[in-house]
Amino acid sequence: MARGGAAREERPKAANMRPLRALAPFLRPYRLTVLAALAALTVTAALSLTLPLAVRRVVDGFFAESLPQM
Repeated sequence: MARGGAAREERPKAANMRPLRALAPFLRPYRLTVLAALAALTVTAALSLTLPLAVRRVVDGFFAESLPQM
């Protein structure tokens, strides 16, 4: 039988965060590592959002210099 067929059961969504809170004691020794990873993720997301702005400046600057003034 193929995986992911039509007979797949729908699971109810979790009502609370209790299962994730149960992981807290295991993550406590790695607190600084987790915080550093979250900070790196935030910085990476911010940089990926600014990349299109940088490309726009480069493209607009190129076309402004190469096209004759009207």
